[in-house]
Amino acid sequence: MSHRAFLVIFLAITFSAIHGQIATVFGKVTDAETEEVIDFATLYLEGGSYSTESNSEGIFKLEIPANERLILVCTRIGYKEARVLIDKTKAGLVRNINFELVSEESDLDIVIT
Repeated sequence: MSHRAFLVIFLAITFSAIHGQIATVFGKVTDAETEEVIDFATLYLEGGSYSTESNSEGIFKLEIPANERLILVCTRIGYKEARVLIDKTKAGLVRNINFELVSEESDLDIVIT
């Protein structure tokens, strides 16, 4: 077997193994008081490099490492940060997690026009 064929097979097996260790979380981000959608909220795994944003309808989707204990964080300017513990989701599973963010008082009195 040539080195090139071996490399292709090795990469295919590695990709399959890595891809098989992924779970998916999805959900919606809304305002806790008004129940209106919150667009462009940032969602990320604490201590990791996985992140996404909610879309204009407040919907998000994020692929996460399977079989690990993780904390999903949701932030948006003007709202308090929210966190959810994700406890060892099995590979290939899809999990629904919704966030209801609480409005945060701001000390900013300056308005730029």
